[in-house]
Amino acid sequence: MRIHHLSTEFRPRLSTDQPFKTNVRFADFFIDGKSLYQRFEKYDLVPSLGWGPIEYQKEVSQA
Repeated sequence: MRIHHLSTEFRPRLSTDQPFKTNVRFADFFIDGKSLYQRFEKYDLVPSLGWGPIEYQKEVSQA
């Protein structure tokens, strides 16, 4: 059985959402030393943990 190492690191990111561009500070997840954000960076998303606010849950469940 292989045991994986999970860690987090706070990182900055410039949101490219138009028309707004904002600096976002988020906790990136690292699995065995590899950034989850960098793995999915092409989708312009940051990783999240948990369900988030109820408004977000409703929005995602309708997508």
